[in-house]
Amino acid sequence: MKNSFAEGCCGMSLRSGSIVAGLYMIVVCAIYSVFESGHLQKAYYTINITENAEVRAKLSVVLVYYYTSLALVGITFVVCVLLIVSAFLKLVAGLIGVITWIIIYEILNVILLALTSSTMYVANFKLRPIEWFGLSARLISDIFWLIFIVSYTLEVYSGIKTPNSPETEKMQMLEKNKTPLSSYNRVCETAV
Repeated sequence: MKNSFAEGCCGMSLRSGSIVAGLYMIVVCAIYSVFESGHLQKAYYTINITENAEVRAKLSVVLVYYYTSLALVGITFVVCVLLIVSAFLKLVAGLIGVITWIIIYEILNVILLALTSSTMYVANFKLRPIEWFGLSARLISDIFWLIFIVSYTLEVYSGIKTPNSPETEKMQMLEKNKTPLSSYNRVCETAV
C-alpha cells in the first residue's frame, strides 16, 4: 500500500487526505445522527400506535438498537477529531486507534442494522431500503478514506517521507549546503 500511494491519490498527499477523511467523517456522522434520530422517532410512533402488547415488546428492542447506534455516532465524532489532531501532529498511536475504531464502528453498524431488520421483520414491519443503501455507501467511502489513513500511518511510523514533502526538501537543502570541512570532520570523527 505504501508504494502505491507514496505520492498520494486524487491530487492529495497522504496527510491532507487523512485530514479530509476526518472532516468527511464528521459530516457523515452528523448526517447519520439526523437520520437515526428520525428512525428513532418513527420507531416511537410505531410503538405508540401498535395495540398488540407482544409486538410492542418486540419493537421496544429496536429502540435500544437505535440508541446504541446514536451512542456510537457520538463516540465517532470524538474519534474523528482525534484523527484530525493525530494527522496534524503525526501521532502514530492516535492514527492506529482511529483505524481500529472505524473498523469496529462499521462492523457494529452492520450488526445493529441486521438486528434491527430481523427484529422488525418478526414484528411484521420492514426496514426501509434507504437504510441499507446508506450503510453500504458509507462502507465503500470509508474504505476509500481508510486507504489514506493507513498509508499515512505507515509513512509516519516508518519515518519515510515522500519525495515532494517539505521535510525531504529541507534535508536535501542541508545536504547541498555542507562544506567540505564539515564532511572532513565527520570522516575524522568516525575514524577515531
